[in-house]
Amino acid sequence: MSVRDSLITENRLCGHPRETTHCKKVHIKFKRKGDSEMAKLSLEQLSRKIGDSRASLSKLHASLQSAITLYDKLDSDRDSLASEIDGAEKPTDEQIASLAKHDSDIKESRLKNIGLSDQIQAAKDSLTDLENDLKLRQSSNDMDEFLSSSSGRGTGDLGSLGAGTSGNVRVLPLTSEQLDHDLSVYMAAEIISQSSRRHIEPSIVAMEFGNERVAASLTHASMQANDHDAGGSWISGTYSDRFIELLRPESIVRQMGVDVVPLDDGTMTMAKETGGPSGVYLGENQDADVEVLTTGDVKLIAKELVCIVPASDKLLRSRSAKAAERIRNSIIRGAGQTEDLYFIRGIAASAGPTGMRYLALAANILAANGTVNLANVTNDLGKMELRLLANNVVMRRPAWAMSPRTLIYLSDLRDGNGNLAYPSLSMGDRPMLRRKPVFVTSQIPETLGSGDKSEIYLVEASHLIIGDAPRIALDASNTAAYNDGGTVKAAFSGRKTLVRLVMENDFNTLHAGAISVLTGVNWGV
Repeated sequence: MSVRDSLITENRLCGHPRETTHCKKVHIKFKRKGDSEMAKLSLEQLSRKIGDSRASLSKLHASLQSAITLYDKLDSDRDSLASEIDGAEKPTDEQIASLAKHDSDIKESRLKNIGLSDQIQAAKDSLTDLENDLKLRQSSNDMDEFLSSSSGRGTGDLGSLGAGTSGNVRVLPLTSEQLDHDLSVYMAAEIISQSSRRHIEPSIVAMEFGNERVAASLTHASMQANDHDAGGSWISGTYSDRFIELLRPESIVRQMGVDVVPLDDGTMTMAKETGGPSGVYLGENQDADVEVLTTGDVKLIAKELVCIVPASDKLLRSRSAKAAERIRNSIIRGAGQTEDLYFIRGIAASAGPTGMRYLALAANILAANGTVNLANVTNDLGKMELRLLANNVVMRRPAWAMSPRTLIYLSDLRDGNGNLAYPSLSMGDRPMLRRKPVFVTSQIPETLGSGDKSEIYLVEASHLIIGDAPRIALDASNTAAYNDGGTVKAAFSGRKTLVRLVMENDFNTLHAGAISVLTGVNWGV
């Protein structure tokens, strides 16, 4: 049963023969009694919960600070005892037992710290959920106040505007959740309209998807008005901006905090400094040479990114928000992974952007030591940092990028005493390596060189740049063919609809010395 049929059935059960809209108003009228008091009480309870949650989080944080202090003391005492044993001709049984006890206490303290860190993260997540719930309820109350004052009814405890009162009308901005939902519905509506070769009326979108906002946007600008190669296109505006924003969690390069500029005309030229004047101390009667600041150009040219996702006809027929979200997420995930593939390792001669691997200075491309051990790994990582520092790169937004295999190896790497070499890789929301965040992607291959090699990247994100063109085209067809792993398949016989995304962007660097690459990495093989 469709959404419309279920609503009409509900009206009949209510004994109201008219359309759904009127019946909805009747229900709302009966629900409004006591709404203000219930909403007020709900906000008070949530506020108390948030206060308790913050207090609990503060206690956990204080406990973690104390635990870390204790861990540092145990580690220092252990080092002192180890030095005594090393200096003694023959360690006593008491010293050996004491060292073993220290090792056991350190291990127990480390596990406790990790446990406290997990508790803090869980408490932070819980607090975030409560705060988001409070914002949603406050937003709902504000909307209730606006609707009440607009209809001439008093607002009671939820507001001061009443019938005949003049004042400024507040239009609340859409939340991220609402924007995401609207984008999903808009995309699903476009796909349905193109695959079925018919125009989706705004009233049908409102009825079948239950979204008045998207229906209103279609009323003002129909899909046919945005035709782009026989498909719907967002030239600019809220939907295209939100789509590009949603690419961030799917692309590690965007997550690094790389600056993004709009390519409104498809191209942009930016100046970069290639060399600067240097000073000199002079003696009496000595002349100083004049040195000139030298610059170059960085040009961004919009390049087409095409992502094709097959969706089942059954999924499209469901007309549910979850189905629309699945289609949207599949497209965004494919686009984000494709961006990473080219932003990291795109070849200069290819149709896509040139990646960091081929933008880096030749001197910044280093080979990993063939003998894999903690000392050599540490030395290789230090060399990568040194290359950036030698190019006078200020570390504002540094970031590591590596493959999953490399991350797991470094996370498990231990010293001669069994201690984790890089414990910060296993703590917190974002893995850290040598005080810099680590980003992991399968788009950095693990089959390079002799077939088992990978790469590690260290970049300063403030010197990288992404150019996004504000044009997104979305096409759909249930009769086209597509390539699936080298096999050509027909969408029609497979009961699928092909969804094709076309967007344009480019990637470059303002300072080639801000990228360091370690090649031949077979750590963890």
